[in-house]
Parts: sequence; structure tokens; C-alpha cells
Amino acid sequence: MVPAPPPHPLLVDNGRDEPAAAGAAACAAVVIRGERDPKMRVGTKSVLFGAHCFFLHPWFVARAWWKLFGFPWDPRLWVAFFVHDLGYWGKPNMDGKEGEAHVEWGAGVMGRLFDGRPKNEGRPIDGRPQDLSGWSVLSSGRWVEKWGNFCLLHSRFYAKQLGRPVSRLCFADKLAVVLEPWWFYLPRAILSGEVQEYMALAAAPNPASKYAGETTKYESIGLDLSSRRAWFCGMTEYMREWVAEHIDVENSGSSGEFVGESVGANPPASCGGFAPASR
Repeated sequence: MVPAPPPHPLLVDNGRDEPAAAGAAACAAVVIRGERDPKMRVGTKSVLFGAHCFFLHPWFVARAWWKLFGFPWDPRLWVAFFVHDLGYWGKPNMDGKEGEAHVEWGAGVMGRLFDGRPKNEGRPIDGRPQDLSGWSVLSSGRWVEKWGNFCLLHSRFYAKQLGRPVSRLCFADKLAVVLEPWWFYLPRAILSGEVQEYMALAAAPNPASKYAGETTKYESIGLDLSSRRAWFCGMTEYMREWVAEHIDVENSGSSGEFVGESVGANPPASCGGFAPASR
């Protein structure tokens, strides 16, 4: 069974006399407790009109896929583009233990539609254990295989927990953010309230977080937290670099020209030429 992701430890004010440090402490409660607004939680707002808007985000994922792997002719890919982040609905946070588990909803949908179930519910047949190496079991008890894992493993955290490589959907999902202009992404993320959580985590990186081992690189790109636009530009630089570094260009069908462009000297087009300051 997929283990439940651990919650983020409490973010604390690091003593710096600047808005980012104070913001990290103020937003820590969102990460730990989750949003308790009974009217609409941050995950629901993200799906309805925020960064993961159900009628906008999938198109950017599709565009990113096209750039990386060619046009997505398989209709199952389009289903995945539209359902992979819908699990944020009702979540009280984006990167806490509840938010991390959002991938399971889309994985369950893809598994029900396209994977079926293992023979004998995965139990031994005639006393002989089955080869279930390609299957995963969600916390709901549902088995998923190829297409369920395609959604499940778009999460780097889940891929690390299961000891498997991320799926191609992970690369397209990360590059999708890079393709959005700041003036289109930020108003939605601000309105949903999720940008506060994202900036809080960037202000106080935690070596025990889901990105353990990547903290140094995350900081080394010089995130500027002086404004939301500066944060967005630094974040998209990091996403672009991560995709360029980790994607298997030789086997992906991508020429590598798009993701492999220098991001240090040339800020992403999504920033409109805005170059984030280095620390």
C-alpha cells in the first residue's frame, strides 16, 4: 500500500527582518494544519480557478507534452491531462500530507478506465504468487497498473516512496508551469491562496521535505522572494532546469532544444524578461 506522505514540519521565522521570513512563519499553519475554511478549501479553489484550474491547466500540460514528446494522439493521454490534478478538490493544503495524496484520485480514475484489476485480486493462483511488479495499490485498496501509475508517478514524492522513476506526465506537468505567463498564472494562484503556501516553503526550505536532496539546488537558483512575480520567475527557472536535467532526451522523442536552453542568462518567456535577483 502506498504510504501516507509525512506532514511538513513547522516552518519558523528565521529571524531575518524581511517579509519573506515573516511570511514563512505566518503561512506555516496552512502547511501543517491545512486550511479550515468551511466554505471552500484551498485545494478546491486551486481546481476551480487557481493554478490547477480544471479547464486551463490541462491545456498547458498538453502543450508541454507536445514540445517534449510530440503530439498526444492517444486519447488516454488527454484523459490523464484533465484528471491528474483533480484530486486537489477538498484538500486543506497543497503540499501537506493531504495535498500530496491528490495524485491517488486521478490514478484511481485512470486505473478503473484503462487498467482493470490483477487476476484473483493479486492473491496467489494455485499456490503460486503472481508477478505484480508493474502494479501499485492505492490507499483505497484499488490496484492500478500502467495508466494508474502514469498519474500516480507524476508526483516526485510518490515515485521516491515507491522506488520508481517518475512518469512522463511529471515532466509535462512541471514544464506546463513554465509555459504560463506570469500575468496569467499569478492572479489565479493569489486568488486561490495557494501562492502563500508555495512562497512559505520557498522561504524556509526543509531538508526533511519531499524534495530532500534537492534543497541545495533549489536555493542555488537564487529565488527572489521580494515579490510574487520574482518568486514565480525563480520557480519557473527551477522547473525548466529540473526538466532539462532529468528527462531522458534520447528516449523521449524530444530534441531537447526547448528544455535545454540556458535559463541562467535568459529568463523564461513567461516572466516577460523579468530576471529574478540572486541571493
